[in-house]
Amino acid sequence: MKDTKEIKPTLKQVSTELKGLFAAAAVVMNECFYPKSGNRLLGLPDESELWGAAERVNLEKTNIGRYLPIYFAYAYDGRLTPGYEDEVHGYGDNVEKLVDFIQMFHTDDSYFDLCLEVGGVVPGDDTGYLADMLGRLTARANLDDGTSLTLGEIAILADMNERSVRNALTLDGENRLTLNAEGKVDNEVAQRWLKSRRGFKATDKRNFPESLADCPDYLDAIEIPPFVANRIGKRFGETGFDALALTTVSSPDYDGAYVEYPEILQRAAKVAGLPPKTIQDAMQQPLRIKPEECVGLAKTIAVDPVWFTMQVMRALYPTQMDMLLNPTHYSHANDDVVLEGKSVDVILTEAMIKHGYLDLPAHAKTLFPSDCFRSRKEGDEGTAVTLRYGGQEVLTDIRIKSEQTISPRKRFTAWLQKELSAAPGDRIRFSQVTDRLFELTHLPK
Repeated sequence: MKDTKEIKPTLKQVSTELKGLFAAAAVVMNECFYPKSGNRLLGLPDESELWGAAERVNLEKTNIGRYLPIYFAYAYDGRLTPGYEDEVHGYGDNVEKLVDFIQMFHTDDSYFDLCLEVGGVVPGDDTGYLADMLGRLTARANLDDGTSLTLGEIAILADMNERSVRNALTLDGENRLTLNAEGKVDNEVAQRWLKSRRGFKATDKRNFPESLADCPDYLDAIEIPPFVANRIGKRFGETGFDALALTTVSSPDYDGAYVEYPEILQRAAKVAGLPPKTIQDAMQQPLRIKPEECVGLAKTIAVDPVWFTMQVMRALYPTQMDMLLNPTHYSHANDDVVLEGKSVDVILTEAMIKHGYLDLPAHAKTLFPSDCFRSRKEGDEGTAVTLRYGGQEVLTDIRIKSEQTISPRKRFTAWLQKELSAAPGDRIRFSQVTDRLFELTHLPK
Protein backbone atom coordinates (compact mmCIF):
# COMPACT_ATOMS: atom_id res chain seq x y z
CA MET A 1 0.00 0.00 0.00
CA LYS A 2 1.34 3.42 -0.93
CA ASP A 3 2.03 5.97 1.80
CA THR A 4 -1.21 7.71 2.63
CA LYS A 5 0.48 11.10 2.94
CA GLU A 6 2.26 10.90 -0.41
CA ILE A 7 -0.45 9.69 -2.74
CA LYS A 8 -3.95 10.76 -3.58
CA PRO A 9 -4.48 8.78 -6.78
CA THR A 10 -6.98 9.61 -9.45
CA LEU A 11 -9.65 7.21 -10.61
CA LYS A 12 -7.77 7.03 -13.89
CA GLN A 13 -4.62 5.77 -12.13
CA VAL A 14 -6.57 3.09 -10.27
CA SER A 15 -8.31 2.07 -13.49
CA THR A 16 -5.04 1.95 -15.43
CA GLU A 17 -3.54 -0.46 -12.89
CA LEU A 18 -6.51 -2.82 -13.11
CA LYS A 19 -6.39 -2.68 -16.91
CA GLY A 20 -2.70 -3.53 -16.68
CA LEU A 21 -3.39 -6.57 -14.51
CA PHE A 22 -5.90 -7.88 -17.04
CA ALA A 23 -3.46 -7.24 -19.89
CA ALA A 24 -0.58 -8.92 -18.03
CA ALA A 25 -2.78 -11.94 -17.27
CA ALA A 26 -3.47 -12.18 -21.01
CA VAL A 27 0.28 -12.12 -21.73
CA VAL A 28 0.72 -14.98 -19.25
CA MET A 29 -2.06 -16.93 -21.01
CA ASN A 30 -0.44 -16.48 -24.41
CA GLU A 31 2.95 -17.63 -23.20
CA CYS A 32 2.03 -20.31 -20.69
CA PHE A 33 -1.33 -21.74 -21.72
CA TYR A 34 -1.90 -21.54 -25.45
CA PRO A 35 -0.90 -19.02 -28.14
CA LYS A 36 -3.53 -16.29 -28.62
CA SER A 37 -5.63 -17.54 -25.69
CA GLY A 38 -4.81 -14.24 -23.95
CA ASN A 39 -6.03 -12.30 -26.98
CA ARG A 40 -9.36 -14.08 -26.72
CA LEU A 41 -9.47 -13.37 -22.99
CA LEU A 42 -9.34 -9.66 -23.78
CA GLY A 43 -11.57 -9.94 -26.84
CA LEU A 44 -8.76 -8.90 -29.19
CA PRO A 45 -8.10 -10.31 -32.69
CA ASP A 46 -5.62 -13.19 -32.89
CA GLU A 47 -3.29 -11.13 -35.08
CA SER A 48 -3.17 -8.31 -32.51
CA GLU A 49 -0.01 -7.90 -30.45
CA LEU A 50 -0.40 -7.42 -26.68
CA TRP A 51 2.18 -4.65 -26.38
CA GLY A 52 0.32 -1.81 -24.64
CA ALA A 53 -2.86 -3.90 -24.46
CA ALA A 54 -3.91 -2.22 -21.19
CA GLU A 55 -5.22 0.73 -23.20
CA ARG A 56 -7.60 -1.61 -25.05
CA VAL A 57 -9.14 -3.18 -21.93
CA ASN A 58 -12.71 -1.98 -21.35
CA LEU A 59 -13.29 -2.13 -17.59
CA GLU A 60 -16.97 -1.28 -18.07
CA LYS A 61 -17.47 -4.80 -19.43
CA THR A 62 -15.76 -6.54 -16.51
CA ASN A 63 -17.45 -7.68 -13.32
CA ILE A 64 -14.81 -6.33 -10.98
CA GLY A 65 -14.05 -3.16 -12.94
CA ARG A 66 -17.37 -1.48 -13.55
CA TYR A 67 -17.87 -0.66 -9.86
CA LEU A 68 -14.46 1.06 -9.51
CA PRO A 69 -16.01 4.58 -9.46
CA ILE A 70 -18.27 3.49 -6.56
CA TYR A 71 -15.36 2.04 -4.59
CA PHE A 72 -13.17 5.05 -5.34
CA ALA A 73 -15.79 7.59 -4.21
CA TYR A 74 -16.33 5.70 -0.95
CA ALA A 75 -12.63 5.11 -0.23
CA TYR A 76 -11.33 8.62 -0.91
CA ASP A 77 -14.32 10.96 -0.62
CA GLY A 78 -16.38 9.06 1.94
CA ARG A 79 -19.31 9.09 -0.47
CA LEU A 80 -21.60 6.08 -0.16
CA THR A 81 -23.77 5.76 -3.26
CA PRO A 82 -27.35 4.74 -2.36
CA GLY A 83 -28.08 1.18 -3.40
CA TYR A 84 -24.50 -0.05 -2.95
CA GLU A 85 -24.28 -0.20 0.82
CA ASP A 86 -24.03 -4.01 0.82
CA GLU A 87 -21.35 -3.87 -1.86
CA VAL A 88 -18.86 -1.91 0.25
CA HIS A 89 -19.82 -3.01 3.76
CA GLY A 90 -18.55 -6.40 4.78
CA TYR A 91 -16.98 -6.85 1.33
CA GLY A 92 -19.71 -7.44 -1.24
CA ASP A 93 -19.28 -10.14 -3.86
CA ASN A 94 -17.57 -7.96 -6.46
CA VAL A 95 -15.19 -6.07 -4.18
CA GLU A 96 -14.19 -9.40 -2.64
CA LYS A 97 -13.38 -10.71 -6.13
CA LEU A 98 -11.33 -7.58 -6.78
CA VAL A 99 -9.35 -8.14 -3.58
CA ASP A 100 -8.69 -11.77 -4.51
CA PHE A 101 -7.73 -10.79 -8.06
CA ILE A 102 -5.03 -8.30 -7.07
CA GLN A 103 -3.66 -10.77 -4.52
CA MET A 104 -3.26 -13.38 -7.25
CA PHE A 105 -1.93 -10.98 -9.89
CA HIS A 106 0.45 -8.49 -8.35
CA THR A 107 3.85 -6.97 -8.95
CA ASP A 108 6.59 -9.11 -7.43
CA ASP A 109 9.84 -8.19 -9.27
CA SER A 110 9.72 -11.37 -11.35
CA TYR A 111 8.05 -12.80 -14.42
CA PHE A 112 4.69 -11.10 -13.88
CA ASP A 113 6.40 -7.70 -13.77
CA LEU A 114 7.69 -8.34 -17.28
CA CYS A 115 4.17 -9.21 -18.37
CA LEU A 116 2.91 -5.96 -16.84
CA GLU A 117 5.46 -4.03 -18.86
CA VAL A 118 4.35 -5.77 -22.04
CA GLY A 119 0.78 -4.80 -21.21
CA GLY A 120 1.84 -1.17 -20.88
CA VAL A 121 2.06 -0.72 -17.10
CA VAL A 122 5.29 0.14 -15.25
CA PRO A 123 5.64 -1.86 -12.00
CA GLY A 124 6.06 0.49 -9.06
CA ASP A 125 5.18 3.68 -10.94
CA ASP A 126 1.76 2.50 -12.15
CA THR A 127 0.96 -0.02 -9.41
CA GLY A 128 -0.01 0.07 -5.75
CA TYR A 129 -3.04 2.29 -6.34
CA LEU A 130 -5.55 -0.55 -6.15
CA ALA A 131 -4.16 -1.75 -2.83
CA ASP A 132 -4.24 1.81 -1.50
CA MET A 133 -7.88 2.23 -2.53
CA LEU A 134 -8.95 -1.09 -1.04
CA GLY A 135 -7.07 -0.34 2.19
CA ARG A 136 -8.96 2.93 2.52
CA LEU A 137 -12.24 1.25 1.62
CA THR A 138 -11.68 -1.40 4.31
CA ALA A 139 -10.81 1.19 6.96
CA ARG A 140 -13.93 3.26 6.23
CA ALA A 141 -16.19 0.21 6.07
CA ASN A 142 -14.88 -0.96 9.46
CA LEU A 143 -15.56 2.49 10.92
CA ASP A 144 -19.09 2.61 9.48
CA ASP A 145 -19.88 -0.98 10.47
CA GLY A 146 -18.98 -0.45 14.15
CA THR A 147 -15.88 -2.66 13.99
CA SER A 148 -12.70 -2.07 16.00
CA LEU A 149 -9.93 -0.44 13.98
CA THR A 150 -6.18 -0.86 13.79
CA LEU A 151 -3.92 2.16 14.27
CA GLY A 152 -3.03 1.88 10.59
CA GLU A 153 -6.69 2.14 9.60
CA ILE A 154 -7.15 5.19 11.83
CA ALA A 155 -4.08 6.76 10.20
CA ILE A 156 -5.66 6.24 6.78
CA LEU A 157 -8.94 7.82 7.82
CA ALA A 158 -7.24 10.76 9.57
CA ASP A 159 -4.87 11.29 6.62
CA MET A 160 -1.93 11.03 9.01
CA ASN A 161 1.09 8.78 9.25
CA GLU A 162 0.81 5.85 11.65
CA ARG A 163 3.61 7.10 13.89
CA SER A 164 1.66 10.28 14.69
CA VAL A 165 -1.43 8.23 15.46
CA ARG A 166 0.56 5.93 17.71
CA ASN A 167 1.78 8.97 19.66
CA ALA A 168 -1.85 9.62 20.61
CA LEU A 169 -1.69 6.53 22.85
CA THR A 170 0.44 8.55 25.28
CA LEU A 171 -1.64 11.74 25.29
CA ASP A 172 -4.26 12.85 27.82
CA GLY A 173 -7.86 14.00 27.50
CA GLU A 174 -9.80 14.09 24.22
CA ASN A 175 -6.65 13.59 22.14
CA ARG A 176 -5.88 10.22 23.73
CA LEU A 177 -6.37 6.90 21.96
CA THR A 178 -6.68 3.63 23.89
CA LEU A 179 -6.26 0.05 22.73
CA ASN A 180 -8.60 -2.79 23.62
CA ALA A 181 -7.55 -6.33 24.57
CA GLU A 182 -7.09 -7.20 20.87
CA GLY A 183 -4.64 -4.35 20.37
CA LYS A 184 -7.17 -2.35 18.34
CA VAL A 185 -9.16 0.82 18.98
CA ASP A 186 -12.82 0.37 19.89
CA ASN A 187 -15.12 1.88 17.30
CA GLU A 188 -16.69 4.51 19.56
CA VAL A 189 -13.21 5.68 20.63
CA ALA A 190 -12.08 5.86 17.01
CA GLN A 191 -15.23 7.79 16.04
CA ARG A 192 -14.66 10.35 18.80
CA TRP A 193 -10.97 10.81 18.05
CA LEU A 194 -11.39 11.09 14.27
CA LYS A 195 -14.07 13.78 14.51
CA SER A 196 -11.50 16.26 15.80
CA ARG A 197 -8.92 15.44 13.11
CA ARG A 198 -8.64 17.99 10.32
CA GLY A 199 -7.91 15.42 7.61
CA PHE A 200 -10.88 13.17 8.43
CA LYS A 201 -13.90 13.06 6.13
CA ALA A 202 -17.04 11.61 7.67
CA THR A 203 -18.95 9.22 5.43
CA ASP A 204 -21.65 10.94 3.41
CA LYS A 205 -24.52 8.46 3.75
CA ARG A 206 -27.27 9.46 1.37
CA ASN A 207 -30.62 7.91 0.66
CA PHE A 208 -33.09 8.32 -2.15
CA PRO A 209 -36.42 9.93 -1.15
CA GLU A 210 -38.85 7.55 0.51
CA SER A 211 -41.86 8.96 -1.31
CA LEU A 212 -42.43 8.59 -5.04
CA ALA A 213 -43.60 12.20 -4.97
CA ASP A 214 -40.06 13.44 -4.19
CA CYS A 215 -36.90 13.51 -6.29
CA PRO A 216 -33.30 14.57 -5.61
CA ASP A 217 -32.19 17.91 -7.02
CA TYR A 218 -29.38 16.28 -8.93
CA LEU A 219 -28.15 12.82 -9.93
CA ASP A 220 -24.78 11.90 -11.40
CA ALA A 221 -23.82 8.98 -13.64
CA ILE A 222 -23.15 6.64 -10.71
CA GLU A 223 -26.44 7.40 -8.98
CA ILE A 224 -28.85 7.17 -11.92
CA PRO A 225 -28.90 3.33 -12.24
CA PRO A 226 -29.62 2.64 -8.53
CA PHE A 227 -32.17 5.48 -8.53
CA VAL A 228 -34.03 3.76 -11.38
CA ALA A 229 -33.91 0.43 -9.51
CA ASN A 230 -35.09 2.10 -6.30
CA ARG A 231 -38.08 3.71 -8.00
CA ILE A 232 -39.05 0.53 -9.84
CA GLY A 233 -38.92 -1.38 -6.57
CA LYS A 234 -41.14 1.19 -4.85
CA ARG A 235 -43.63 1.34 -7.68
CA PHE A 236 -43.82 -2.27 -8.89
CA GLY A 237 -42.43 -4.36 -6.03
CA GLU A 238 -45.06 -6.66 -4.56
CA THR A 239 -43.14 -9.52 -2.93
CA GLY A 240 -39.75 -10.34 -1.49
CA PHE A 241 -38.99 -12.12 -4.74
CA ASP A 242 -39.39 -8.83 -6.60
CA ALA A 243 -36.72 -7.22 -4.39
CA LEU A 244 -34.40 -10.18 -4.98
CA ALA A 245 -35.04 -10.01 -8.71
CA LEU A 246 -34.07 -6.32 -8.84
CA THR A 247 -30.86 -6.98 -6.91
CA THR A 248 -30.04 -9.84 -9.26
CA VAL A 249 -30.68 -8.08 -12.56
CA SER A 250 -28.70 -5.04 -11.37
CA SER A 251 -25.60 -7.14 -10.66
CA PRO A 252 -22.77 -7.49 -13.21
CA ASP A 253 -23.00 -11.26 -12.73
CA TYR A 254 -26.35 -11.28 -14.52
CA ASP A 255 -25.74 -8.63 -17.13
CA GLY A 256 -27.91 -9.61 -20.10
CA ALA A 257 -28.21 -13.17 -18.78
CA TYR A 258 -32.00 -13.41 -18.92
CA VAL A 259 -34.06 -14.97 -21.66
CA GLU A 260 -37.30 -14.52 -19.76
CA TYR A 261 -37.19 -11.52 -17.47
CA PRO A 262 -38.60 -11.41 -13.93
CA GLU A 263 -42.20 -10.25 -13.69
CA ILE A 264 -41.30 -6.96 -12.03
CA LEU A 265 -39.22 -5.97 -15.06
CA GLN A 266 -42.00 -7.03 -17.38
CA ARG A 267 -44.49 -4.87 -15.47
CA ALA A 268 -42.14 -1.89 -15.56
CA ALA A 269 -41.40 -2.44 -19.26
CA LYS A 270 -45.09 -2.48 -20.12
CA VAL A 271 -45.65 0.93 -18.52
CA ALA A 272 -42.51 2.36 -20.16
CA GLY A 273 -43.32 0.94 -23.59
CA LEU A 274 -39.75 -0.36 -23.71
CA PRO A 275 -38.25 -3.89 -23.87
CA PRO A 276 -37.45 -5.55 -20.52
CA LYS A 277 -33.75 -5.58 -21.45
CA THR A 278 -33.82 -1.78 -21.64
CA ILE A 279 -35.23 -1.68 -18.11
CA GLN A 280 -32.45 -3.98 -16.91
CA ASP A 281 -29.78 -1.94 -18.72
CA ALA A 282 -31.09 1.22 -17.04
CA MET A 283 -30.27 -0.31 -13.63
CA GLN A 284 -26.78 -1.49 -14.57
CA GLN A 285 -23.42 0.18 -14.02
CA PRO A 286 -22.02 1.98 -15.87
CA LEU A 287 -24.77 4.31 -17.09
CA ARG A 288 -26.07 3.01 -20.41
CA ILE A 289 -29.41 4.79 -20.83
CA LYS A 290 -29.90 6.21 -24.33
CA PRO A 291 -31.42 9.69 -24.69
CA GLU A 292 -34.38 8.32 -26.65
CA GLU A 293 -35.24 6.00 -23.74
CA CYS A 294 -35.52 8.77 -21.14
CA VAL A 295 -39.20 9.61 -21.64
CA GLY A 296 -40.32 5.98 -21.35
CA LEU A 297 -38.13 5.36 -18.32
CA ALA A 298 -39.36 8.57 -16.68
CA LYS A 299 -42.92 7.34 -17.14
CA THR A 300 -42.25 3.99 -15.51
CA ILE A 301 -40.39 5.48 -12.52
CA ALA A 302 -42.95 8.29 -12.19
CA VAL A 303 -40.70 11.33 -12.52
CA ASP A 304 -40.81 14.43 -14.68
CA PRO A 305 -39.41 13.46 -18.10
CA VAL A 306 -37.68 16.82 -18.58
CA TRP A 307 -35.90 16.52 -15.21
CA PHE A 308 -34.89 12.90 -15.83
CA THR A 309 -33.67 13.60 -19.36
CA MET A 310 -31.59 16.47 -18.00
CA GLN A 311 -29.91 14.18 -15.44
CA VAL A 312 -29.09 11.56 -18.06
CA MET A 313 -27.85 14.04 -20.65
CA ARG A 314 -25.65 15.85 -18.11
CA ALA A 315 -24.15 12.52 -17.06
CA LEU A 316 -23.57 11.31 -20.62
CA TYR A 317 -22.50 14.58 -22.24
CA PRO A 318 -21.33 16.94 -19.46
CA THR A 319 -19.37 19.38 -21.63
CA GLN A 320 -21.95 19.57 -24.40
CA MET A 321 -24.78 20.12 -21.92
CA ASP A 322 -22.78 22.81 -20.16
CA MET A 323 -22.29 24.53 -23.51
CA LEU A 324 -26.06 24.60 -23.99
CA LEU A 325 -26.81 25.75 -20.43
CA ASN A 326 -23.96 28.26 -20.18
CA PRO A 327 -23.32 29.42 -23.74
CA THR A 328 -21.57 32.64 -22.74
CA HIS A 329 -18.72 30.65 -21.19
CA TYR A 330 -17.98 29.10 -24.58
CA SER A 331 -18.69 32.03 -26.88
CA HIS A 332 -16.42 34.81 -28.08
CA ALA A 333 -18.50 37.17 -25.96
CA ASN A 334 -16.95 35.50 -22.92
CA ASP A 335 -13.55 36.87 -23.90
CA ASP A 336 -14.45 39.88 -21.77
CA VAL A 337 -14.77 37.67 -18.68
CA VAL A 338 -11.10 37.40 -17.89
CA LEU A 339 -9.04 37.14 -14.78
CA GLU A 340 -7.37 40.47 -14.15
CA GLY A 341 -4.95 40.51 -11.23
CA LYS A 342 -6.98 39.48 -8.23
CA SER A 343 -10.49 39.92 -9.66
CA VAL A 344 -12.86 38.38 -12.19
CA ASP A 345 -16.08 39.73 -13.69
CA VAL A 346 -19.27 37.73 -14.12
CA ILE A 347 -21.74 38.84 -16.80
CA LEU A 348 -25.26 38.43 -15.40
CA THR A 349 -27.83 36.50 -17.39
CA GLU A 350 -31.58 36.47 -16.97
CA ALA A 351 -31.37 32.99 -15.41
CA MET A 352 -28.75 34.11 -12.89
CA ILE A 353 -30.89 37.02 -11.74
CA LYS A 354 -34.06 34.92 -11.57
CA HIS A 355 -32.50 32.06 -9.59
CA GLY A 356 -29.85 33.98 -7.68
CA TYR A 357 -26.73 32.07 -8.68
CA LEU A 358 -23.42 33.49 -9.93
CA ASP A 359 -21.49 31.36 -12.40
CA LEU A 360 -17.79 32.06 -12.74
CA PRO A 361 -15.56 30.71 -15.52
CA ALA A 362 -13.44 27.79 -14.35
CA HIS A 363 -10.21 29.71 -14.94
CA ALA A 364 -11.17 31.85 -11.93
CA LYS A 365 -10.35 28.87 -9.67
CA THR A 366 -6.88 30.32 -9.16
CA LEU A 367 -8.43 33.14 -7.10
CA PHE A 368 -9.79 30.76 -4.46
CA PRO A 369 -8.11 28.42 -1.94
CA SER A 370 -8.08 24.83 -3.15
CA ASP A 371 -9.93 23.44 -0.12
CA CYS A 372 -13.10 25.45 -0.86
CA PHE A 373 -14.07 23.45 -3.97
CA ARG A 374 -16.61 20.64 -3.92
CA SER A 375 -19.24 19.15 -6.22
CA ARG A 376 -22.71 20.60 -6.77
CA LYS A 377 -24.28 17.84 -4.68
CA GLU A 378 -26.00 18.81 -1.44
CA GLY A 379 -23.92 17.82 1.59
CA ASP A 380 -20.62 17.69 -0.32
CA GLU A 381 -19.16 20.95 0.97
CA GLY A 382 -15.68 22.41 1.07
CA THR A 383 -14.08 24.78 3.55
CA ALA A 384 -15.94 28.09 3.35
CA VAL A 385 -14.64 31.41 2.09
CA THR A 386 -16.20 34.78 2.99
CA LEU A 387 -18.08 36.87 0.42
CA ARG A 388 -18.73 40.52 1.27
CA TYR A 389 -21.56 42.27 -0.57
CA GLY A 390 -24.49 44.59 0.12
CA GLY A 391 -23.27 45.48 3.59
CA GLN A 392 -23.06 41.87 4.77
CA GLU A 393 -20.63 38.96 4.86
CA VAL A 394 -21.59 35.32 4.22
CA LEU A 395 -19.70 32.04 4.33
CA THR A 396 -19.92 29.64 1.39
CA ASP A 397 -17.91 27.01 -0.43
CA ILE A 398 -17.51 26.96 -4.21
CA ARG A 399 -19.23 24.32 -6.33
CA ILE A 400 -17.55 22.83 -9.40
CA LYS A 401 -20.55 22.70 -11.72
CA SER A 402 -18.70 21.54 -14.83
CA GLU A 403 -15.37 21.69 -16.60
CA GLN A 404 -16.13 25.29 -17.54
CA THR A 405 -18.08 26.64 -14.59
CA ILE A 406 -17.70 27.19 -10.85
CA SER A 407 -20.25 28.86 -8.61
CA PRO A 408 -20.68 29.88 -4.94
CA ARG A 409 -23.16 27.56 -3.25
CA LYS A 410 -24.76 30.65 -1.69
CA ARG A 411 -27.68 32.17 -3.66
CA PHE A 412 -27.97 35.94 -4.16
CA THR A 413 -31.60 36.28 -5.27
CA ALA A 414 -32.65 39.10 -2.92
CA TRP A 415 -29.44 41.08 -3.50
CA LEU A 416 -29.66 40.86 -7.30
CA GLN A 417 -33.39 41.42 -7.63
CA LYS A 418 -34.38 43.75 -4.78
CA GLU A 419 -31.27 45.65 -3.78
CA LEU A 420 -29.56 46.02 -7.13
CA SER A 421 -32.47 45.67 -9.60
CA ALA A 422 -29.80 43.99 -11.72
CA ALA A 423 -30.35 43.54 -15.45
CA PRO A 424 -28.92 41.02 -17.92
CA GLY A 425 -25.55 42.25 -19.12
CA ASP A 426 -24.62 43.82 -15.77
CA ARG A 427 -21.44 42.53 -14.15
CA ILE A 428 -20.59 41.30 -10.68
CA ARG A 429 -16.89 41.68 -9.92
CA PHE A 430 -15.29 39.21 -7.50
CA SER A 431 -12.21 40.90 -5.97
CA GLN A 432 -9.83 39.04 -3.66
CA VAL A 433 -9.21 40.99 -0.43
CA THR A 434 -7.38 38.22 1.46
CA ASP A 435 -6.91 34.52 0.75
CA ARG A 436 -10.39 33.76 2.11
CA LEU A 437 -12.23 37.10 1.77
CA PHE A 438 -13.79 38.37 -1.47
CA GLU A 439 -15.60 41.62 -2.26
CA LEU A 440 -18.55 41.49 -4.70
CA THR A 441 -19.20 44.71 -6.62
CA HIS A 442 -22.11 45.51 -8.96
CA LEU A 443 -21.09 47.10 -12.29
CA PRO A 444 -24.17 48.15 -14.31
CA LYS A 445 -23.79 47.88 -18.06
